[in-house]
Amino acid sequence: MIVDILRKRNLELQEDVETLLTLVKDARVPLELESYQMLVVGLCEYAKESISKNLRNIDLNRDDILEDIFSDVQQTIILVKLISDRFSVPIIRAMPSDRLCLSILSWVHGAHAKTKDFPPAINDGSVSVLPVYPQVYMFPQLEKRSLLYQPLLFHEFGHVLYACHKQELDSLVKDLQGDVTEIILPRSQRNDRHSEIQATRRQTIADTWYGWIQELFCDAVGFRISGPSFLHAFSVYLGVVNRNHFYRAPKDLALSEHPVTWLRVHFLADLARNENQDKIAHNIESEWSIFAEAMGIQEDYHGYYDKSLTKVVKNTIADMLTETDPKKCTKDEMAGGGWEIGESPIRLLNWAWQMKLQKKLSFKDWEKSQIDRYLKLSTFRIKLDEYDRSFSLVDSMWKSNQQ
Repeated sequence: MIVDILRKRNLELQEDVETLLTLVKDARVPLELESYQMLVVGLCEYAKESISKNLRNIDLNRDDILEDIFSDVQQTIILVKLISDRFSVPIIRAMPSDRLCLSILSWVHGAHAKTKDFPPAINDGSVSVLPVYPQVYMFPQLEKRSLLYQPLLFHEFGHVLYACHKQELDSLVKDLQGDVTEIILPRSQRNDRHSEIQATRRQTIADTWYGWIQELFCDAVGFRISGPSFLHAFSVYLGVVNRNHFYRAPKDLALSEHPVTWLRVHFLADLARNENQDKIAHNIESEWSIFAEAMGIQEDYHGYYDKSLTKVVKNTIADMLTETDPKKCTKDEMAGGGWEIGESPIRLLNWAWQMKLQKKLSFKDWEKSQIDRYLKLSTFRIKLDEYDRSFSLVDSMWKSNQQ
């Protein structure tokens, strides 16, 4: 009987959740991950309660609620799989080298009203993020240990902001797609096979821009938050890996998730020039052009982009930034040149790139000392927050007892 199968499956789930709960609770994690650990413990406890509820309902032996029970069991299975496959992994595999990324992520989450209550987590992998709550960021092992590549996390934070403002941003993107359709491929008046082909191509290009504008927006978020350090990190991390970063055939452009990287560099360089970072913008664009010339590549986006789109794309990105309102890098943070305890990490990240580009042999030693300084501050802030929470709790209990 289906009831017996459901009971058996729930009892198995009960054992699985107990195992997960033990693994998550017993894991030793960096201070910066403790809030996320508590969140996942809460998810495990919720799964336990759901399983107990399922078993109680199964024991009622009521055919009229069997469909609801079946649905509840399915949802519980999905939740347990998510905890096992995704949410528990950053805790169980946690290591001290996660601290730098976690501290940077905690800072940027805390600086935005939509994410200040979302504790982030970090996992191993190519730079990416699971943007819905609870957010898990992926970052490679080597880059995780360096100040130089931390700005790439802010692009991924852009995806989190998109998820938080999805309805509003999707509306802006839809408007852009309409503009792209009109600008890049004007409607043909012919009523023949050629017209049908053109209409299909026009729709494909418009659909492709759904993903492209999101990536350009996230690049803009990265630059808005961390300034020149993002442009440097982006260019070095993605630069000169293969020809696809400079050119793609039409069939590879169609419905692709990311614009050609060279195009992204141009948009980032424009953002830098808008902030009077002309030298950095020129140097990076020139470097990409030199490599393109060496590979015999000329810019060609096969109708998916041309300069007639520049204004409408920039305006859309500006509207998306206004809607999401990520923290803006200040002039002092852009200037780098030093970093003192109490300042945001952004000035430190820009200073790191300045030191790196000076090509001093001692950069690694300098970087290590700065990371140590920054993480000591992170530890102090976390302990201070714990003290504030404890004081608030005691104060509330005292006032309650006085009433």
